[in-house]
Amino acid sequence: MDWRSAVKSYVKDIKPAQPHERKEQYEQHYSALMEEQAKREVLLEPTLKEIPKFYTHKTLEGKQLHNRLFYIARNNIIEESRESILDHEKFEDLWNIISLHLSDDNQERLNYESFFTVGDIMNKRYKNTFAHLFTPQVFMKFAPDQYGRISAATFFDYVQKRSIVERITMNLYCSDVIGQGYMRETHLEVFVFELVQQGHIPKLNTLNTSFFPFYVSMAVRKFYFFMDPKHTDKIKIDDLVLSPIMNELEDAIHAELTPQAEAENWFTVRSALNVYGNFAALDTDKNGRLSKSDVLRFHGCILTDTFVNELFQNIKLKRGEMEFKSYLNLVLAMKHRNTPQGMSYFFKILDVQKKGYLTVWDINYFFKDIMKKLRQEGCDVVPVEDVRDEIFDMVKPQNPYHITLEDLMRSNVGHIVIGILIDM
Repeated sequence: MDWRSAVKSYVKDIKPAQPHERKEQYEQHYSALMEEQAKREVLLEPTLKEIPKFYTHKTLEGKQLHNRLFYIARNNIIEESRESILDHEKFEDLWNIISLHLSDDNQERLNYESFFTVGDIMNKRYKNTFAHLFTPQVFMKFAPDQYGRISAATFFDYVQKRSIVERITMNLYCSDVIGQGYMRETHLEVFVFELVQQGHIPKLNTLNTSFFPFYVSMAVRKFYFFMDPKHTDKIKIDDLVLSPIMNELEDAIHAELTPQAEAENWFTVRSALNVYGNFAALDTDKNGRLSKSDVLRFHGCILTDTFVNELFQNIKLKRGEMEFKSYLNLVLAMKHRNTPQGMSYFFKILDVQKKGYLTVWDINYFFKDIMKKLRQEGCDVVPVEDVRDEIFDMVKPQNPYHITLEDLMRSNVGHIVIGILIDM
């Protein structure tokens, strides 16, 4: 037998591997490669036997073969993931199959046997692509009735939501160009911009395309304000997918929102136009930035001169003025003043001397503007000592002489204290 015949005979006997089997093969092969690499490194550097390598800089620069292998492997995994995500046509097919196997009492329920019958039909039609949706573990997720049946509509809704999460996860991993499992701000901007270009944001395609970059900045800023408190420019993709902020974005894309919900959702076009409109109204010289006098006219409150001066000391400025992203941080902090992220934002500004806590001096420093305004308005002036004592009584700090950020968060009145010190 010649070698061609031998190869054909060998290939003929090989059964195609299922996705989970291929994944196991990849992991085994990868582990073997890593073991070989570790042995080679020990030969080059014998000290690795005693002191293991604890840091490897991940980069694709200057590694052409590594780059090519990485992109091929990533594209293969993405393609396999696409096959396991239900599209509109497959959703209809699934519901039609479910409808044929419902209980006879018109309650739209599936028993244990019917559930797996539906799964067998789907697996035969789509080559076991959706086997993970029809397992005992999935069936047990749903509350059964007295006959052990589950709601078909609830199961179908679960499949839809799971598919949305899987699709978002896949798209985020597509945007992860280095393959490290997290998103930088520029990568997340690409992800959101693709959503915009593909028309997934309702009503946005009716606006001028010049507004798109502002919408992208708005959307991305909320993720980083809440999920990157240490300003590392990194958010894990798994954390992104499971975050309530991503749920809010999904609602803006898929849900039928009431007018009130539409106004409260940060990612709707209505909210975006409102935030951008307020920024444009404050920008008196129309240069795309805000001066201190512009910020003093911030909508919804009357900020003190002292606070605005300290605010400008703590943000990145361009030609001495506030840019749009910094304005978005301020808007989010004002709107979510009672959250840990909002309180952290303001505490950094209120802690003028960067001691890590607020003292009587800080309270006097910020409250003096409010006392001055009250005198100008002819109102009764509250002694600063009374305000100071009231703040300490409200917060009840662990140390009676200063207030930490943790004290504010624990007190449940941190947002009120912040309002007393910055808002007239």
